[in-house]
Amino acid sequence: GDLFADKEVFVTSGYKAKLAERQADLEREKLEDKREALLNVLQQDNMDAFYRFQLKLRTG
Repeated sequence: GDLFADKEVFVTSGYKAKLAERQADLEREKLEDKREALLNVLQQDNMDAFYRFQLKLRTG
């Protein structure tokens, strides 16, 4: 842990780009999970969305 505490830290531009890409992927995944949870008709409080979903499946 403290072995290199007094040393300078160098980060390459490629590594910075990779970190930014990883952060963007994590945020995108979090947003997709939130969206999925909102659209999941089986986890909603009332049954309106469930029945609307079933009707849409059957009628197209």
